[in-house]
Parts: sequence; C-alpha cells; structure tokens
Amino acid sequence: MEVSNSVIRSSRDFGLRAVQGPTIANVPMGTNPLGIPREPAELQVWNTILVANGTGIQQAGGPDNANFILESLVPRSLILNNTLHANTTAINLLQRSGPLIMNNSITGNGAGTGITIDGTSLNLPFETPPQHECPLLLRNLFFGLANNGFTGTLPTRCLGGQEILGVDPRYTSPAAPDFNFRPAVGSPLVDSAVSEFGRPIDPLSFVDFFDPLWGLVNTPDRDKLGAFRRDHFGTSNIGIGQRPWLDMGAIELV
Repeated sequence: MEVSNSVIRSSRDFGLRAVQGPTIANVPMGTNPLGIPREPAELQVWNTILVANGTGIQQAGGPDNANFILESLVPRSLILNNTLHANTTAINLLQRSGPLIMNNSITGNGAGTGITIDGTSLNLPFETPPQHECPLLLRNLFFGLANNGFTGTLPTRCLGGQEILGVDPRYTSPAAPDFNFRPAVGSPLVDSAVSEFGRPIDPLSFVDFFDPLWGLVNTPDRDKLGAFRRDHFGTSNIGIGQRPWLDMGAIELV
C-alpha cells in the first residue's frame, strides 16, 4: 500500500495502520488444519506529514507459529522521508515487523514517543536471518519527545546509525493553522539525508529469491510539494550516498 505526498492529522487512533488479515480457511479442506496465514500488509510511505495523531504509523505482522510452511511473512515496509510531529507515538512496530525507517523527522512539543518496537520484531533467538529480519533504523531525527529515539532492545546490526537526537529541526511554522514543516536555513535536516540504501535484487541469487528484502531504495527525487530535491549551496553536504545534498523529512529547503 502506497501513501505519498499526503497530510494526515488529528486522528484519535491511527494516521496509518497496516495489519495482517485473518487466516485463510483450510484449502483444500482437511489438509491444512491450522489454516494458511495471509501475507501482512506492507506500507510504502514517503513525503507524508503526519500530525497530532494517536499513533502516526502502526505496522503489525503475523504471529510466529514455528512452522516454516505456514508461517506469516515479515512485512518489509518502507517509511522514508516523512515528517511526523506531535503524535502520541510516531511509529509503532508490532508482531514481527521489519520495515526500513529512513530519513524521517520525528518531533514533538515536549511529549510523545518516537518509535516503539515490540520484542517479536527484534529477531528473537529462534528466528534465523534472512527469513526474519528486524527493523532497520537509518538517519532519522528525533526532537522534542519524551523519548527521543526508540524503545525496545534493538540489536546493533539493526541500527543503520547516523541518527540525529535532540537537535531542533527548525521548522518554519509547525503550529496550527500553518502546519508549515519546511526546514529553515541551518536546520539539521538540510543536505543530510541518505540518498540510497541496499542493492539491486539479483534474480539469480538463491537468497534474493526467497527473501529479497527491499532491493535498492532511493530517496524520492521530489518532496511533498513537488519541488525537485536539490543542493542548498549555503549548507555543507553531510548526507550519505551519491546525492549527499538531499534533505531529510517531507519538505525540501528550496
């Protein structure tokens, strides 16, 4: 499910919520008494602003039933270059969820939580990669939250790193009625994004055939307002990748 270039705000419960559907009935009858689990919904969210929701984004996969054939797949959602502000919880990962969370600006007004990750999403000991990959956090900004970062014990290999903690993103005018999240000159969001992650999927690779993960992921070429993401010449390029001048968050400083 793709959600891009949107504004979602003031939902009491969820801005976006992706969960696994009910188990498919026995097919053919009698040969699968446990039922076949459905594939969980996978979100692709970028260039979206989520403001003042109970939970900005919730991703939930399916349970691990210790049966390789009947086991639920891990949702490989992409959550890229979004601005999440003043949500009670910005991102909530449940039930074996393994998204890539990259280049987001996650902020609050002195309250709220950044990212919560439950134990089933943290690649428990009996789960062996690559079938079960934990979430990957890479280059997100956290500011103005009761918890600037994530909750849950995230294994080191699941941390892409380069997070920006406790630094004011310097939005232009984030409060109502403007909701203007364009970064000002001098914002840590400017010219600091990861421009690409991963690698192209190899159709001849045994590992890629069974679990291709995300393939090659690129930061969007345009921002939420349709402006082409480009270098701000007055700011040093501290981003990562072939285009280190791209901005984090949904809005580019142009």
